Amino acid sequence: MQDNAKRVPLPMFFAVLVITALLIAGGVVYRDYQSRPAAPRTQQYPPCPGAKDIATTAKETVVEVKAHCLTGRILLPVGHDFAIDAPGELEYFFWNGQRFLVQDKKTRWLGQVPYSTFRLRGKSGQATIFFTKQ
Repeated sequence: MQDNAKRVPLPMFFAVLVITALLIAGGVVYRDYQSRPAAPRTQQYPPCPGAKDIATTAKETVVEVKAHCLTGRILLPVGHDFAIDAPGELEYFFWNGQRFLVQDKKTRWLGQVPYSTFRLRGKSGQATIFFTKQ
């Protein structure tokens, strides 16, 4: 006797099975995503009152750094090695949102900094920017 019931093709069965599994997994992932606490926002600092942008090629440039606000934009020539002698902790803020923190008087090679334009914030005092090689 021949079976008159239509058979579901095997590839279609697997396609339905995979789609169902993806929908279930997607719901679990979404629910897990919703239950996670929001990532803490990083501290935002305003520019210091009266902060001026500095474009320098001088051997040494002194910048006033404060803990509660950012310096003006500091523009250095691309491809020049530089160092900053700061009174303590110093944080670099790049225009793309990247930040580098150099702990209190710990020298840190930043490698190739992503951009030659940045702002600074850190322990209040004067920081000296100097070129190490040109």
